Amino acid sequence: MGLRPVDCIRVCGLNQLAAVRKAFAPDVVLDLVMPQERGDVPRPHPWLFSLPVRDTGPHFMPTENNAARDVVDRAAKVFLEHPKARVLVHCHAGVSRSPSIALLFLLLRNGADIRRAYEDLFEIVSLPLPVCALVAEIDNRFGFSGKLLQVHELYVEGLLSPGALVTPVRARDCMNRALSALPEV
Repeated sequence: MGLRPVDCIRVCGLNQLAAVRKAFAPDVVLDLVMPQERGDVPRPHPWLFSLPVRDTGPHFMPTENNAARDVVDRAAKVFLEHPKARVLVHCHAGVSRSPSIALLFLLLRNGADIRRAYEDLFEIVSLPLPVCALVAEIDNRFGFSGKLLQVHELYVEGLLSPGALVTPVRARDCMNRALSALPEV
């Protein structure tokens, strides 16, 4: 039996990059770090695709559409050109930008199954908080007709509700609620 899509991708922040690279042995590394965030951490190579993008957080930022479009297009191209590759996606903290692009990878490898992609995402990131502009662009570019963005918005709304303690268990519960609100997903 072949590898599941979730077995072929890892997400991390700069502080875990060396350890994850060593343990996972990726064929491709997607670097989403802005130059000013890098500090003294060397760029991973030789299999590097640099797609620097600013972290705008979980809420929609219309000014980020062009950057989001470029990053989503370039990441999708890398994934499609390397269909059997083990991929490591990293950003500064491994919480927002990397999970957004990992979601794209999982959607492409899972045949655009939103539910399966999010279940797999939670296997590799315990508390993902994807960047809304990237999720919106993935939704738009791959014909999800607003469903992916709706799931994201319901998830963020539940996870970041005032006074709520944000934990991995709560995150998974909020995602399950978001997905159940869309029966056709």
